[in-house]
This record gives sequence, C-alpha cells and structure tokens, in this order.
Amino acid sequence: MPRVKKTALLLLCLLIGGLLRAPMERPLGREMRTTGLIAEPLDQETSEAIGQTSAAIALGGLRSLVAAVLNFSKIVPLWQDQDWVGIFTVFDQIHTLQPNIPYYWEAAAGYAADDAYADYRDRPGMEEWRRKLRRDEFFHKGIAYLDKGIVNNPTDLGLRQMKARLLSDTYKPDHLDYAAATRVLDEAVKLENVTDITRRNRLYLMSRVPERRREALTLVREIYADPQSRYPSIRSQLFALQNEFPDEEQIPATEIFGSSGDIVQSLFNHYQRRDEGLPMAGVRTRLEQELTELNPPFALHPLYNTDLKRVTHRVAGLLNALPYHLPENPFAPDSSWPLVVNHFQENRRESFPTIRVLFYVLQQLADLPPEDRLPYLQIFPDDLVAMQDLANFLLDESHQYPRTGVRELLQELTIKYDLPEHLDPLRNPSAFPFLSDWRDEVTQLQFERTNQMNMP
Repeated sequence: MPRVKKTALLLLCLLIGGLLRAPMERPLGREMRTTGLIAEPLDQETSEAIGQTSAAIALGGLRSLVAAVLNFSKIVPLWQDQDWVGIFTVFDQIHTLQPNIPYYWEAAAGYAADDAYADYRDRPGMEEWRRKLRRDEFFHKGIAYLDKGIVNNPTDLGLRQMKARLLSDTYKPDHLDYAAATRVLDEAVKLENVTDITRRNRLYLMSRVPERRREALTLVREIYADPQSRYPSIRSQLFALQNEFPDEEQIPATEIFGSSGDIVQSLFNHYQRRDEGLPMAGVRTRLEQELTELNPPFALHPLYNTDLKRVTHRVAGLLNALPYHLPENPFAPDSSWPLVVNHFQENRRESFPTIRVLFYVLQQLADLPPEDRLPYLQIFPDDLVAMQDLANFLLDESHQYPRTGVRELLQELTIKYDLPEHLDPLRNPSAFPFLSDWRDEVTQLQFERTNQMNMP
C-alpha cells in the first residue's frame, strides 16, 4: 500500500508540474512552430487520410518519412493514370506533413500548371471551352501552391523563380504576365541567397514591360559593368535599351560587341526573338548596316537566307573573314583558299554551305586527278543538299567567286532526279533562293514516284 501511495503522489506531482509549466511552454511551442522547428499537429482529416499507421509514425516525429513514402508510392501511379484530383489530394496531405520543404510545393505546382495544363490543352473528345476552363483551373492551382509555399518558406528562392517562369511561359499565352513575373523577381533579388542568374532573368522580364524599360536600362548597365557578366544576351539588351532612350548615354556598338561578325551574331540572334516582347530599338537597322558593309554571299546572309535560324560562332568567324580573296589560281599568295580548306577539314560535311561548294570548286581549280578528289557525297550530306547548295551558289549574284564545275554537277543531279521545270534550278532560276521548302517539295515528289512504282 505505501508503494501505491508513493506512485500516486509521484503522478500527482508530475501532473501539477505539467500544469504549472504549460503556460510557459505554450508560447515557446507557438514560436517553434512559427520558425519551422516543429510542425503543426495533424488534423483529424489528414490523420484519417494517411491511415492509422502513417499517422502514428508522423506523431512519432517521422513526418518526413511519411511524406516521402506518399510522394513515391502514390504520386507516380496517379500521374501515370492522369488522376489529377487524386494527385492534389495526396499533395495536400504531404504539405500538411512537410510544409517547410520547398520541393513538395514546387512538385505540386509543376503537376498542376505544367502537366495537368498540358493534358487539357491536347485532350481529345472535349469541347474547347471545357478544356480552357480546366487549363485555367490548374494553372491558378499551380500558382496557389507556390504562393502557399512562399508563405511557409519565405527565404526560398526556387519557389519564386518557378512562379516567375510560369507567369512568363509563352506556351501559356492566356496567362502571360511579364509585369507580374517581374514583380515576383523584384522580391526574389532581396533574398540573401539570390544568384546572378536570377538578376539576369529579372532584367529579361523587366525589359518586356514597356513602362519599366528605363529601369531595365539602368539594371543592364549595372550587370554589364561586370566583365564576367557580359553574355551575348546582356550585350544585345544593352544595345536595344539604350537605343530606345537616345537621351541617355550611349555606348558604341563596336565597344559592346567587337567585330562586325560579332555584331551580326548577337543582334541577329536577338532579332530572332522579336515575337517575345524584347526591346528591338535599332536592332534591324544596325543589322542591315553591318550586312551591307560585309556583303556576304546569300548563304551567309541571315536576313536573306531564312534557313539560317541562328548565327553561330562559326558563322561569325566566316563573316569576320570577309571579303574573301578567291582567285582562280588556288596557289596564289594571300588568297582565302586556306580558310576554305581549314574550315572544311574541321567540319567536313557539316561545313557551311558556301564552304562546301567552294571546296568542291577548289578541287576543280587545282586540277587534281580524279582519284585524289573527294567524291561530292563526301563533301555534301546528300544529293538534295548538294543541289540546294550548288544552285544557291551558282545563281547568287552578290559574289564573284569561281564557279568552276558547279553548273556541270548541278545539271548532272537534276537529270538524275528528273526534276520538273518548276523545281529545276537551271530551267527556273527565278525561283532562287532554294530553301528548305524546295527540298521538302523534291522529297515529296520522290516519295510519290516511289509509291507509284511499287503499286501493282
């Protein structure tokens, strides 16, 4: 009996001690939950949803384990079945368990605003207005997840970067909002862990907001001041923005970019993005000026050769080497023939079209014996590309390079393919230039002829 009394007295003391400590520990508990040191207690609905065993484990302090199991065991099968409602039900449970893990918020936002959105963009058998309704719903759900994630993880940079990406995604035109995306990154750059990439992305978004372009000019000058940050996109942004505000101090294009080939490379690649809302002041004008002075052959002229989607460093190097000195005597001193040979030997059939044709011409001019010449199919990728390159080179009046052997090989190939007059460069030279659509049409013709031959 004394033993029972002692036990009861001990329990009573513990109870009284607990009651006395409770008022002091409640504020501490709230502070620890606020700072994320401990999680909020599970509500009854979440406990029931994850099951008794998982709830018991979570209550035992292993919430991260339960969240990880839910993520890997339930999310993937639901995603494979495109069960979006099921996915977001599970994510709501995961977020309750682990609200301070940014990954789970980003994952949920990606499933909603990217995967579910794409599903209802292409889903057959549904009226367009219904598909749009569901797309809008899932896009806003994704943004809502990110907003909640930011509230729970106020110092996380990735959540803000993802939100800015979604708001500036050109594949979601109904929700494109460069101003809102810029405001998101305005907050992101205040974080201690902000990166240079985030600062540059903020500039790219800000420059798409007309009323903030003067601010963007100030920002791009700050970035450009660091020599390590002078990427081609930064140089092009600086050029276009300062042209938009001629009252501001101007840095010459030659100082920003360097050589003429580099100017063409940077400005043309920037100009190709003219449908993205980027500043374009003075870009086309300066491009035309540089290309007029360079006077490149058609294949090297990015404003004429619409097959040329991007000016690479290789193309810029060829532009910087203009004008080419290509006499009919390939052994003449100070000629540009070594440039042709070096470029071709380095790139072979992947060489630029003009270089491929010039290398073929060089073999004719050097009067090499047939056994020492590369066959034309080791110079050009295939017959169609060879015809296209040869025709554009032969009919291009912007240059006076030797054309020895070009017409003869082109005629041989057009006879081999039995091209109709409207597709034959030699019989229809007014169709110059011959671009990828011409090649596609010749391919289609050959396909139809093959099918006719195989018909019983």
